[in-house]
Amino acid sequence: MKKKQKSTTISAEDTADAAAAFFDKLIDLIPPRFYLPKDEPDTWYRGLPKAAKASLKKQSRENLKLARRNRLDPEKKEQSSTVGLLEQSLQKKQKTDEEDDSGEDDHGEPTPINLEENDNPNNDNSSGTYEELRRRLHRKIEMLRGNRGDGESSERNKFNQRKRSEKDASLEKSEGKKRKRDEDDNGENTSMEKDIEFGKVKLGDDYDKKKKKKKVSKPKELERLKRLEEVKRENKTLADKEAWKAAANKAMGLKVFDNPKLLKESLKKDKRKKEKSSEKWKERIQTTEKMKNERQQKRRDNIAGKAKEKKMRKIAKREKKLMRPGFEGRKEGYITQNKI
Repeated sequence: MKKKQKSTTISAEDTADAAAAFFDKLIDLIPPRFYLPKDEPDTWYRGLPKAAKASLKKQSRENLKLARRNRLDPEKKEQSSTVGLLEQSLQKKQKTDEEDDSGEDDHGEPTPINLEENDNPNNDNSSGTYEELRRRLHRKIEMLRGNRGDGESSERNKFNQRKRSEKDASLEKSEGKKRKRDEDDNGENTSMEKDIEFGKVKLGDDYDKKKKKKKVSKPKELERLKRLEEVKRENKTLADKEAWKAAANKAMGLKVFDNPKLLKESLKKDKRKKEKSSEKWKERIQTTEKMKNERQQKRRDNIAGKAKEKKMRKIAKREKKLMRPGFEGRKEGYITQNKI
């Protein structure tokens, strides 16, 4: 007799549970970093300084070590697995959605607009509803952009904000120091003005050009000194006045011609210098004239040589044209010319 086969009936729920368990085991074989999306993009590739990059890399290494320990720990194995992390992310997302829904309930449900009852369609309730919808839309867009990895990370935003605040603080500090230094300098200048008397102050090239005096003629100055010496012998007060004037000019840095002996020596020196420069100028003129004559003579010789060469070429060409081929050469005369 054939044995009767036992018919086993499996319900749909058991099949679904078995399939779910099978897929959960398959998902656990995939590392979480390859299966789950990243919350934030890698921030050390976005132009952060070396210190920030190093700290973030160190944090990532510590997170990897902690994940390995949790995988080997039986108590935390389910939480650190891919399925456990996926459930945590879904719970977190559900929690945020519930918070958003509760915030919408606080603001109130949207009320329909009845144009027949109210002539103004832009009432307060509708404007509030539109603003809330716009905020929700922007929040959703930002969340999607963050999941996609296009938006900047929060770490970089924090770092940029911190750098900006430090820069502003340093600028304010430097401006405060500069203001204080300027105030101190102004106070010192006001105290110095009461005690110090300045002589002749140089104000710049433009001022010197405007106030530039004519050059003193030394021969005229020598004649003036001779006359002044004669007057000083008779008038002593005038002599003292001239002496004080010369001393004041020397203190101001001006040239003073009050010594006839030195003035005579200066005139002799200028005369010798002028004679020497005139001799050099004469030599230069002679050298220039000599070089000019040499160049002109060379040019004339070259022109004459070229003309002579041209003439000789013409003669040679004419002689070649008169020669008879097959004979001794050009005919110089008749054979019986001498007999006749």
